[in-house]
Amino acid sequence: VRFHEKDDLDAWTDDFGKHHPDRTSDEKLAADALEALQEAGQITITSVNEGKTNRNPQPPFTTDTLLQAANSTLGWPVSKTSRIASALYHAGHITYIRTDSTRTNSDARNKIRNHIKEKYGESHLGPGVLGSDAKKGASNVQDAHEAIRPTRPSNTSISGANSDWKSLYVLIWARFAASQMSASVRERRDLQASVEGTDKALNGTASWRTHPGWEAVYAQYHGDVKTSPPDSPLTDGAVWKIDVSEDNPFMKTDETKPPKRFSESSIIQQMKKEGIGRPSTYVSIVKNLGNKGYVDVERNSLSPTEKGRTLWLQVVPFFNEQNEADGLFTPQFTSKMEESLDRIEHAKMSGANVWNDFLEEFRAIHNIALEEKRKVPTIRQLALLENRIPHLDEARREELLSGKKIGDLTGDEARRIIKSITDANAENGILPASDKQTALIVKLSDQSGMDLDESLLLVGSTDIAELTGGREGTASELIS
Repeated sequence: VRFHEKDDLDAWTDDFGKHHPDRTSDEKLAADALEALQEAGQITITSVNEGKTNRNPQPPFTTDTLLQAANSTLGWPVSKTSRIASALYHAGHITYIRTDSTRTNSDARNKIRNHIKEKYGESHLGPGVLGSDAKKGASNVQDAHEAIRPTRPSNTSISGANSDWKSLYVLIWARFAASQMSASVRERRDLQASVEGTDKALNGTASWRTHPGWEAVYAQYHGDVKTSPPDSPLTDGAVWKIDVSEDNPFMKTDETKPPKRFSESSIIQQMKKEGIGRPSTYVSIVKNLGNKGYVDVERNSLSPTEKGRTLWLQVVPFFNEQNEADGLFTPQFTSKMEESLDRIEHAKMSGANVWNDFLEEFRAIHNIALEEKRKVPTIRQLALLENRIPHLDEARREELLSGKKIGDLTGDEARRIIKSITDANAENGILPASDKQTALIVKLSDQSGMDLDESLLLVGSTDIAELTGGREGTASELIS
């Protein structure tokens, strides 16, 4: 149902400003349209616009597009794709796998075109597709190698290999073959219809493929494809009965959802867009996010861990807020640094100069970050105060906090209060764990693979702020 036109005050647009006429925030309007369809049981075609659509093939694989395609088509994580692709390369089945280029060897193109002509006919040959990297002046391309393709294009598969090798090889072969094939063609009918009981028009589309083109080599991935028009007449005035045997018509209700989380393959796509990483480092960068405990992979999505959130929310702002457009932890900074390294490699910049400039810039950023850090309490300081303050009597709490809440304290105030509590405990023979001890405990816990809470239980503690210092304290006991 077409609820709103683009210029309607109630028109529904997404976060990117795209108008969706089949969506509305007016529940009554949607309910009335549903009721009209249910009661009428049929629609009348009022307009039919004829046309054709072409779907063009994609260029041969680069490193990032191979990782993405294997993830979406085969369901593989990037580490598996990288491992199998490396094995195929070393076995001589495919070309080098670390490349940003979509260029291919003319001899290889001629061989695959001959194969296409013999098997599918000349009508399936196309002009050949290249990516934007092949355009003059393209940047950020590691162009020493051609695209990822079969070394023997006439081999549609490989014998004597395991199923994973075959699956990835066939995908690579199909992509290379498709890049030299014609576009697929579909007949398209844009329909408009009316229904008794509402003045809102109904929009729809019918399409069927008339020429497979490159899709001929992708048949195993595309499933069933419509190749004939629908049974219902595609003419003005035609009456279409609504099939009540299905859940039809139905009203879909949803709520605005947050942006979808990155998968391993989609974050590599974003990295390439931002100029972060190179074909030789994409997989290792993503792998390190998990190894360092910043993200977990949950149902093919990268989910930030508590450690990752702490880093981004508590540490990064000290560095990035100095220069939001080009801060130390921004894609722009990383991209600029990688571009400098590329220029050093090609003798267009001095490595010593780049290094010295970076040191000067980092030193200035780091010093400012340290100053900013002192203005707010650390997570450990807040945890320590949350643990210790409630155990003090009311008069002592008032003396230390001066009516403030713990979350409203400045860094200097938090340090002063902690020192006061520490000094008082020292007089009574109780010392808290030092910053050095707690940092070492966190590091050892990470290295052992144990959760920090599990580690603390070894000495009967449930909070790192409860650990005591000194040689005989629980912190020393846990470290030993």
